[in-house]
Amino acid sequence: MKYFVTISFLFWVVYSFAQHDFGINFNACYSGRTLGISKQIGLKNESLLDVGLTCNVNYIGHPDDLEKYHYKRLHASHWYEFLGIQLTYYKPIKTSLKPKFYWLTDVQVKYSQTRNDEFIPKFYDTITNTQYYLNKVSHYGPFLWVQNTYGIAIDVAFSNKLTLHQKLGVGVVLVSGKDTRYNPTENNTWFYPTFMYNIGCYFKL
Repeated sequence: MKYFVTISFLFWVVYSFAQHDFGINFNACYSGRTLGISKQIGLKNESLLDVGLTCNVNYIGHPDDLEKYHYKRLHASHWYEFLGIQLTYYKPIKTSLKPKFYWLTDVQVKYSQTRNDEFIPKFYDTITNTQYYLNKVSHYGPFLWVQNTYGIAIDVAFSNKLTLHQKLGVGVVLVSGKDTRYNPTENNTWFYPTFMYNIGCYFKL
């Protein structure tokens, strides 16, 4: 986590003198949850480009008996596995409404292991009619995660300095790497449909 704080600070310093918006956000998608910082850069025709760094949140709250080996299983074990890159391109939607609407294309890149909990039957207590399980924790990978989503974004300005930003979309995530459960000597590649939700705030520096 200390590496993320250091990199975040350097990222902020480099761009702090530019006339761009600085944002913080929370992101939920197929791989799991992330916290991020980003710079919003204005382009031609009111289009926008977001360039951001993300930090993986090692959230453990999923039932692994569903046999989903990658869904929300991203779990960083080394400092560099906490870090990710997020790029988003926004194209404005012309409306008469006060909130600003955008079409978006979002790309997220991460490199991390997975954490999987398996519940293995251990013994059955005939006296209390209770089945007991052994919780086996396994780590696989690391894997390269590349997610591409398309969707819509909404900006609601509270003031000239503060804007609430939300975006959601659907797309595909690619997971690639060596997995001992399949072929331990060669890379394996999977494609999954994904849904992304992101909420955050932008500050005018």
